[in-house]
Amino acid sequence: MFRLSEESHQRSNSGNPDGGGDFAIRFRRAVRSWARNTFNREQLVQSAKSLAWVAPLSILIWVYAERQQIRPAAKHVIPFEIKTNDPRVVVTVLSPPPPESSIQADLQGPQSLLEQIVRQMDISSGGHPVVITLPDTLTTSQAIGKEHLINASRIRESDMFRNSGLTISNETPPTLRVHVDKLEDVEVEVLPPAGMENFVSPPQFTPRRVKLTLPRTLLDKNFPPGQPPTVTAELAQFSQIRTPGAKTLQDVPLSLPVPLRNQPNVTLSVDRVAAAVDVQNAERLLKIPSLPIWPLYPPGVQGKYVVKTEGEPTIFNVEVTGPRELIDQIENNTIEPKPKAILEVEREDLPNRSITRKLTLALPQGVKANREYQATFMLVEAEPTPP
Repeated sequence: MFRLSEESHQRSNSGNPDGGGDFAIRFRRAVRSWARNTFNREQLVQSAKSLAWVAPLSILIWVYAERQQIRPAAKHVIPFEIKTNDPRVVVTVLSPPPPESSIQADLQGPQSLLEQIVRQMDISSGGHPVVITLPDTLTTSQAIGKEHLINASRIRESDMFRNSGLTISNETPPTLRVHVDKLEDVEVEVLPPAGMENFVSPPQFTPRRVKLTLPRTLLDKNFPPGQPPTVTAELAQFSQIRTPGAKTLQDVPLSLPVPLRNQPNVTLSVDRVAAAVDVQNAERLLKIPSLPIWPLYPPGVQGKYVVKTEGEPTIFNVEVTGPRELIDQIENNTIEPKPKAILEVEREDLPNRSITRKLTLALPQGVKANREYQATFMLVEAEPTPP
C-alpha cells in the first residue's frame, strides 16, 4: 500500500546518503493519497447505504432470536370448557366451579408462541376457553345422568395445545368433576300469563306449540310425568291489551318456566310468537248480594226519631260496574271503607208517615251502580234511654 518505487528510492539515495528525511516526507504523502482514495465522498455514501439496511436487519435478527428463546416454565391460568363428540350429550363442570371454570398449569416454550397462546385464552379481550374433549366412554347410556372425574391433563390434547410446541405440566387441580347428561326435545304449549283474564276468549298463539330442548336430568327433576312444562307469552308488556277490541300482536317474547331459567343447555326452537287477542272492557260487573242502609239524620232529629224501614234495612243484589281491581276488592271484602246505602232524612219528614226516598250509594271512586235504589220508611219516636 505504501510501497515506494525503486526509482524514487535511488533518487533519494543519490541526493541524501542516509535517505531518512525524504522517506518520511514520501511516507506522509503516500498516507494522504491513500486516505483520499479510501475516504472520498463516493466511498462514504456507499458505506452509509450499506449501514442503512445492515443495521435494521441485525436488530431484527436479534429480536427474532430473543423471541424464539425458550422461557422457563411459568404458571398460567387456563380457562376451559368441556365438549363431546356427540352433540346430544352435554357436560356440566361441577369443579372447579362455574361460571368461569379454569385450571392452572406450567407453560414453557418460545416467548412469541407463549404470548400468542395467552392472548387466545384471554376471554376478557375476546379470546376463547380451551376445549377439552370428553372421552367417548363417558358418553354411553350407562354414563348419562352421573358424575365423573376426568384428568386435567387432557387439556394437553386440545386443539390449542396439541402440536403447538409448548410444554404443559403440573395441572392444578389434577382432576375435574363433571356431570354428563343427554339433551331431550319436548313439545310444549304456549300459554298467556297466569291470572290474565281480560280476554273475551283465550288468546291464540302462532305457533301454538314450540320445541323445548333441555337436559334429561333437569326435565325429570322439575316436571313429573303428567305435568309437562309450558312456556309463557309475555303479553303484559304490550299496551294494546289495555284497550278493548280484537288485535294481533307480533314478536311476543316467550319466557321459560321458573325452574329452567338461567340454566345451561336449555333452549327454545323460537323465542317469540304472534298472538291474536280479543280484549274485553277493562271494567267489570259485580252483583253485590246485599248492602246495609245507613240513615243520615239532620241536627235536631237524631235521638228523637229513628228510621223504620219496610222489611229489612238492607238492599239486595246491587249491580255495580267499575275498574277490575276495585271490583275484585269489593268482591273479596277487602276494600275500605265498605260500600253502603245512605238514606238521608229531612226535617220535614213527619213521624208516623210512610215515605219512599232514593238511596245514595257510597261506593269507591270510579265504581257506579247500574240503576237507582230506593227505600220506604217512616220516622218513629225513639224510645227513651233507660236511666
